[in-house]
Amino acid sequence: ASEILFNSAACSFGLKQYAVAGFQYKTYFENNATADKAEEALYMNAYCAYLESLEPELDQTDTYKAIETFKIFVSIFPESKYVPECNTFLDNLRLKLSQTAYRSARLYFDMGEYKSSIVAFENLLREYPEINQKEEVDFLIIKSHYLLAVNSVPEKQKERYENTIRAFENFKEQYTEGNKYMKDAVELYEKSQSALRRITKNLTKES
Repeated sequence: ASEILFNSAACSFGLKQYAVAGFQYKTYFENNATADKAEEALYMNAYCAYLESLEPELDQTDTYKAIETFKIFVSIFPESKYVPECNTFLDNLRLKLSQTAYRSARLYFDMGEYKSSIVAFENLLREYPEINQKEEVDFLIIKSHYLLAVNSVPEKQKERYENTIRAFENFKEQYTEGNKYMKDAVELYEKSQSALRRITKNLTKES
C-alpha cells in the first residue's frame, strides 16, 4: 500500500497536481519514516509546496509553507544530497517574500502614508538586508521622513526634519558620492537644513 501511495504521488506530480502530490508525499513519509524512499518523499513534499508558491504580488501562504517544509527536511536529513537544492530554493523563497514586503512598503509611500512607509521600509531592511532594492529603500526612507515633515503641523516639523537629516547621515555612511540616489538625497538634506534654520529663526522671534 505504501508503494502504491508513493507511485500515486509521483503520478500526481507528473500531472502538475502539486497540492495533491505534496499531500501524498507527506502522508507517505508520516507512515514510512524509516523507509528507503522516506527522504525523497519528504523532499518532494517540500518541493511541491515550492511549486505552489505564487508570485510576489499574490498571496504568500504557500511561500511560508514551503519555507517551513524545507527547513523541516534539512533538520531531519542534514546530510542529504538534496540540502544544496533546498538552500537554493529557500533563497528564492526569501527573495519572493522580500519583493512582497517591498511592494507593500512602496504602496504606503505612493499613497502618501509616510509614517507607515518609514516603519515598513525599516522593517523590510531589518528582515531582508540582502534585498535587491536596498539603495532605493534607504533613499525612500529619507524621502518619507522629508515628506512627512513637509506635510506635518508646525509643532512636529522640527523633530521630523531632524529625523530626515539623521536618515541622510545614515545613507551617506553607506554609499559613495557616485550613488545614483545621492544627488536627490543631498537635496532633501539641504532642504531640511534650510527648513530647520527657518524654524529656529521663527522660534527665536517668538521668544
